[in-house]
Amino acid sequence: MKYGDRFFEQILVRPYVSILGFDKDTNELVGIVVARLPVKAAEQGQLNDIDLEGYIATLGVRPGFRGKGLGRILLKKMIALLRSEVSESLDISLHVKADNANAIKMYLACGFYVTEDIKSHYYIEGQHHDAFKLVNSTRFTTKPIVKIRNAKEEDQSTRCPIL
Repeated sequence: MKYGDRFFEQILVRPYVSILGFDKDTNELVGIVVARLPVKAAEQGQLNDIDLEGYIATLGVRPGFRGKGLGRILLKKMIALLRSEVSESLDISLHVKADNANAIKMYLACGFYVTEDIKSHYYIEGQHHDAFKLVNSTRFTTKPIVKIRNAKEEDQSTRCPIL
């Protein structure tokens, strides 16, 4: 996904942390995860729900390195970092394009649950794209009611709708 200047400006202003992955042979950057730490009440007068949770702003792996577990490693390390910095019970959320079946599968395998289906959440290259909000919470005693429907094999690359 391509990001505009505003995204990078926010990363510089708010409390964000990054974990980078490098190819051990070439030292090339091959993966990155960036997350926002929750804003503490003392630092901001008014809080909303988004300020009380960690947020995975982006996770990306270069095409030649996908499907090898690097995204999962980066994600798990970021979850551990956020919880060690704030609280072991910290909720962590993220948004993912609804047609990104591989990423959704990875997030579900890492303990995230779909909590919202958001229409036209992203605007990329002149087109609107739907997204899912996912949450990883240590406080869930049962899985949230929202589930991703099993899609036919040929449909998985285009959409994973919510029941």
